[in-house]
Amino acid sequence: MSAGNSETFADRLRLVIDAEESALALARKAEIGESLIRRYLSGSEPGLDKLVRIAAAARVRLEWLATGEGPMRAGKMAETLASAVESTPPTATSPPLDHHFGGKVCAAVLALYRAENARLSNDQIMAIALEKYEEIVTTAETPEERQVMLKLVLSQLTKDLRSGVSATAQGNRSA
Repeated sequence: MSAGNSETFADRLRLVIDAEESALALARKAEIGESLIRRYLSGSEPGLDKLVRIAAAARVRLEWLATGEGPMRAGKMAETLASAVESTPPTATSPPLDHHFGGKVCAAVLALYRAENARLSNDQIMAIALEKYEEIVTTAETPEERQVMLKLVLSQLTKDLRSGVSATAQGNRSA
């Protein structure tokens, strides 16, 4: 599927819904109300937790859904892995997908940047948060490791903000 014209969140959400059976089907997969999907289609912006749920349900990249940057999907291999994870019962080596953790990462990064009075747009902050989320979940194997990594990421971002590291460098810095 081509990402086509995806300048706004509503545009990107329409593309996602086109790949699903309907707005209702997407809402059910994301475990949110259909009326909320309709509000987003009318121009409202989702909260971070809802954004993570929609991206996971539609199997699209968080960064693309939030900002329109990068490819819509991570690629055939990532889709296959996501499908396998969803159909495989969780084990000690494959923790379940955690939509709440994704929302927690995004909310924590956003709160940090606001508390530090960073002069970045919400889209720029979201892109950084989503990059950090992807770094954490691809590196950490357990929920406990994810929590530790989140603290380390937030600590490093705070240090970077206070030392005047540019937004671009912050977005590109590894956890």
